[in-house]
This record gives sequence, C-alpha cells and structure tokens, in this order.
Amino acid sequence: MRKSRALLLLSVAVLGITTVCGLCLVPGVAPNWVRDLWAGIRLEQASRSANGPVAFYGRLIDQDRSGVGGAVVAGEVFVVDGFERWHLERFGLETDQSGSFVITVRRGSSLRLKISKQGYVGGAGGQFDFDPASTGRHIPDPKNPVVFHMWKKGQAEALIEHSRRYNLAPDGRTYTVDLLTAKLRDGKSPDGDLWISIKRPAKVGDFQRFDWSYRMEVVGGGYICTDDPFMYRAPEAGYRPVLEFESRVSDEPQPDSVRRLYVRSRDGKVYAAITISVWPNMQGKAYFNIGGFVNPAGSRNLEPDPKTSWPAGGDQPRPWRPQTQPTQPG
Repeated sequence: MRKSRALLLLSVAVLGITTVCGLCLVPGVAPNWVRDLWAGIRLEQASRSANGPVAFYGRLIDQDRSGVGGAVVAGEVFVVDGFERWHLERFGLETDQSGSFVITVRRGSSLRLKISKQGYVGGAGGQFDFDPASTGRHIPDPKNPVVFHMWKKGQAEALIEHSRRYNLAPDGRTYTVDLLTAKLRDGKSPDGDLWISIKRPAKVGDFQRFDWSYRMEVVGGGYICTDDPFMYRAPEAGYRPVLEFESRVSDEPQPDSVRRLYVRSRDGKVYAAITISVWPNMQGKAYFNIGGFVNPAGSRNLEPDPKTSWPAGGDQPRPWRPQTQPTQPG
C-alpha cells in the first residue's frame, strides 16, 4: 500500500497532474516531501549498488617461494544495506597444500583478509574493493592469484642491532662507519664497513629548497637495494660497491632518500640488513641515519635472536627492543 502511494505521488511529480485523490497540486511541481521521498529512494538505491559479487583467488608462499599449507585465512566482507546502514560477514578457512585459497561471497562492497600460521612471521593480508563503480575495484583471476608472503622461522642468531644518527659536515668530506661498534671516524679507514658523505650548500634556511646529495661506499664488499619486508637472509651475489643519491630543486616530486639495503662488507666477514635515510638540513645540521641488524660471524643469516642479540657498541649480549628509528647521535 505504501509502495503504491509513493509511486502514485512520484507520478504526480513527474507528470504534473493537478489533482489526485483530492490533493490539489500545481502542474509540473511536486511538494517538498515528495521530492525528499524520491531523493531518499535514489540514495538507498545508490548505496546498495556499492555491493558487487565477491570472488577472490589467493596464494601464500614463504621465503623460498614454496606454498604454505594449513595457514588460517580470516576474512570480513563489508556489505552495504542502505544509506548509512551496513553489516559485516565474517568467515575463516585454511590454505591448501599449495598455499592456495578461494573466497566467494554473493555480494559485498569490500573484503578484508588476515593470514597467520604458527611458526611463521609477517602480517599477510590486506583490503580489496568490490564496489562495481570503483576505479580501484579488484578483478579476480584464477590464473593470476594474489600472492602473500610470510617468513618461516629458522635458526635465529646473535646479531648486533645498529641504530645511530650520524652528524656529518655536509661539505662532501668522507667518514667511516663501523657497523659493529657504531663508531664514526674522519676519512676513509679500512677498519670499518661504510664510507659515507653528504654534500649541500654551506648556508641554507629552515624551509629553503636546495640541491644536495649523499654517497655511500661499502668497504670490501657492496650493497643490494631490496623491498623484502623481512630481510632475514642476505643474498649470495649481486652486490654493488657504491650508492649515490642526488636531489635537485627542480625535481618534482622530490626523491625519497630512504633505502633498504643488504650489505656485505670486510670481504664477506660481515653481513647486514639496514635502512638508511639522510636529513640534509635539520636545524642547520646534516644527519646520516642507519638502522638495522648486523651479523659479525660471516653468516648471511640475519634473523635476530632476542635472547642473545645486543646493541652496537655494547659490551655483551642482552635482550633488545627493535628500534625503527635511529635514536643516538654519532
């Protein structure tokens, strides 16, 4: 009955009928409440159209690109019921022996996944859009599943945690960094791991843009840039000796100075997984930041043992807390 009355009144609004059921209407003009009703109906329809069929194909692999079976996949599907009305449909499943899994849900606007397995590290998962009108809508493809990565825990080792902020004269002069002791020396010393330098104008304002650069050379070895989220095993080969970075005023956008690196130094006696970044002007000073883990035993294993690892320059192993940013000035 309500639906019939609503359709009748909408016809009035569209066709401009003068009198219906005793209601006197101006031809071609709908009352405000009719227009509001129509707007509400359209808003409801638009909201519900944010749902689409959900189909997802995924695969979980480890550091050796082997499938990880028996992992728990926890999911949530966000379903739009109407304007400002929604609900979540939760589910759980496991990956098969090859690490693969398939998700199909009749309708939903987005899908959120979280994958876990005992003995593995890494927060695998993500959120995927299934709104039919979205330009970022996920397109499922059984021949090209979304690949997730986790790291199977191995034999952890006693590593050195290096987390330092080195204050350098930004005139291009070279300094030597010892990754084992966190000591900084002037000039190029063979008793170290990295030769670093920063170059920029002598006088710069706080908000002034300027050309600047930095250089890093590995002593008796090289580096490899990586996007590996774990950085627990250094590669055997592929190292390059010199890393050079340059930023110009004319660059748009300005380049990011952060680099994630594997380092092999001292002719293979030392391996490290570090993140470097440079602040060319922080309150008038220039800083070269280094944070990560170092294996002083000549092993490529960079998985730290929390019980035996120790900070660079420390006297003996002690429990550590991972530091994401260098905290101590060099």
